[in-house]
Amino acid sequence: MRSKQPTRAKRDHFMQRDSVESKVIEPVPPVRTKQKQATNLTKAQPRSVALVRPEGKECTTSPSQSPTSVLAPMITPPPPLTLPAAVVKRSLPSAAVWGGRAATAAAAKSVRWADGHAASPSDPRTAATLSPSYNTPTPAARGSLARCRKHGQPRATAQPATLSQLPLPSARETEAVEKWLDELKLQARLCKTNPLVFSVAIPEQRHFGGRAFPLTLVPAAAPHAPAMLRARWQLAEWGTANRDALLDLVEEYDAVLLRGFPGAATADDFSAFVQALRLQPFEMGCSAAPRTELAPGVFTANEAPPQEPIPLHHEMAQCDLRPAYVAFHCVTPAAQGGATPIIPSHAVAAHLRQQHAAVAERLASEGVRYVRVLPEEYDASSPIGKPWKASFEASTREEAEVAMAAQGTEWSWLPNGSVRTVTKPLAALVTHAGTGRETFFNAIIAATQGWVDSRNDPAHAVRFGGGEELDAEARAALAAVGDYCAAQQVAFVWQAGDVLLLDNHKAMHSRQTFTPPRRVLASLWGAKL
Repeated sequence: MRSKQPTRAKRDHFMQRDSVESKVIEPVPPVRTKQKQATNLTKAQPRSVALVRPEGKECTTSPSQSPTSVLAPMITPPPPLTLPAAVVKRSLPSAAVWGGRAATAAAAKSVRWADGHAASPSDPRTAATLSPSYNTPTPAARGSLARCRKHGQPRATAQPATLSQLPLPSARETEAVEKWLDELKLQARLCKTNPLVFSVAIPEQRHFGGRAFPLTLVPAAAPHAPAMLRARWQLAEWGTANRDALLDLVEEYDAVLLRGFPGAATADDFSAFVQALRLQPFEMGCSAAPRTELAPGVFTANEAPPQEPIPLHHEMAQCDLRPAYVAFHCVTPAAQGGATPIIPSHAVAAHLRQQHAAVAERLASEGVRYVRVLPEEYDASSPIGKPWKASFEASTREEAEVAMAAQGTEWSWLPNGSVRTVTKPLAALVTHAGTGRETFFNAIIAATQGWVDSRNDPAHAVRFGGGEELDAEARAALAAVGDYCAAQQVAFVWQAGDVLLLDNHKAMHSRQTFTPPRRVLASLWGAKL
């Protein structure tokens, strides 16, 4: 009896399957009966196929692992991590192209295939590529390269002859690599925060030395997330849980802006947050700015009139004791203006050194003295209207004189009850112990541009440490430094709930004029406990 031929539908089914998996399995022969068809389908399971890697090792794969298999899931692999050009290591000249003296280990190390792995002395392809000639490709090398091109194997590429001939990366490439590495380190550090936070770029952000300034952190929760979920990022609770990581970021980036955290609406909220950082308390005594305490460790920022700008300075740089950290909290943004511009102090010092080396050297060697007249009572019309009673924590002149003598300050009493003070020589350029960078740690710009009221003349607010008035060259240099700061400073727009943390030894701050209402709070603290 003649065998029964398969129907058209069955033939089409097997032909379609054979066309898809022709590279993986053998064609299935036609079946004669339904019982035999089931048997053949059981036996025709996809068999493993041996694949050869470039190194010569074998591995097995099934059709479900093969890109040509109909069983492979439709998943697009993620793109490979792309490194900056300057990160990629260049290899030495390949002996597979120019030959070699012998198949030694040292010679084999110079052979590096395009996929990045080095050749082995025992690899037959390596031995085939080496010959006594260094001038032209050997026949074995040409044959090996031809086979590589034909079969898709990686081939060796020619590189400069010696390391001395490798081109050095440009300053732009080096900066790009450093920025890329800093970003990797930052993301690795932020992954350890709990709850998680992200770093974002704000429009006003700048980069100094390849690093963002300020570093801006936001909660990982989406803005439209339910309130119950966003409650995990309560400012004080998050600060308590991530205190060490946050302070490390402040020391590394000089300024950190926290934005979008819940629980940052009032002075009490801000007080709970700064106290959670466990820093040494700091007294406001020597500060020249009039302030009002609103909560433990929290004061109003400088209460000078809105039309009075406050130039860049380090907080209390004119005093013997200076805070290590300065924190600001925006309760109500200004209707217009009112930003708190900031700038890294090392950038200002570097500019002074480059453009006015002689003045910088004299400031570094002599330091400066600050001359200021303090009123007997509060003067709300002045940015330096704090009275001497509050500044020296004294109720009588005798008590104030004891405090001034302890500070090394010279004084003279004026008929209206004010006191004219001249500080001892204080540093103007300081090398930071942690970074080794020179900083413009002083209040010179603020004094020469902003210490102005009915009692004080900014033209005479600063002297050289030896007691001499600033000469014309020094005044011109400091005016140019002020222009540089105005051009390079970061003046971001405050948002309600923003908290700005500054390393007072490395970042300068100021205040722009504004249109009320505006309510920004301040908090000064010492080193870590």
